[in-house]
Amino acid sequence: MNIYEYRPEKNMTRIFGAMIILISLAAALFFTPLLLPSVPFHWAFQLLGTVAIVAVIYLLARYVAKSFVYAVIEDDGQLDFTVTELANGGRKVTTVCRVAIANISELHVFDMNDPEHKLREKEMISTARHESRKAYDYCADMKTSPVCILLLEECGEPLLIRIASDAKLVELLGGER
Repeated sequence: MNIYEYRPEKNMTRIFGAMIILISLAAALFFTPLLLPSVPFHWAFQLLGTVAIVAVIYLLARYVAKSFVYAVIEDDGQLDFTVTELANGGRKVTTVCRVAIANISELHVFDMNDPEHKLREKEMISTARHESRKAYDYCADMKTSPVCILLLEECGEPLLIRIASDAKLVELLGGER
């Protein structure tokens, strides 16, 4: 039974702006050797142009084609947190994460507009990687705020989960600890 469901908003203007810049960069890199044949290292321009196109494909696949829905559900008297991935405009629905809320040991909320919070979040993710903690990013936007970091252990495996959050979701997950 769903207790609460939250679908974070995406800033498509930012995503499409980054894609336009990358496509323009790729075009400039591909056409430079054609317009200036005396420039050495044509292969380097083509390689960098290809990298820019790969970045565009990544942005399309990661931020445009996918959305996430977070839910707090009750199952057999226990509260679980689920992350559902919606792809192809919601035609493909996959639950990518389901953890017991009781297993969350730490919950931190970061305002990504605050430079100090950004730094603390990066330090926390770096520390988690050094601890061999698996990290999952389920944010629907490139630069979302606020960001919630969940540290937990599920089935004996330490995890770090990064999500976009709202106040109600943070409260249901256990509040700022």
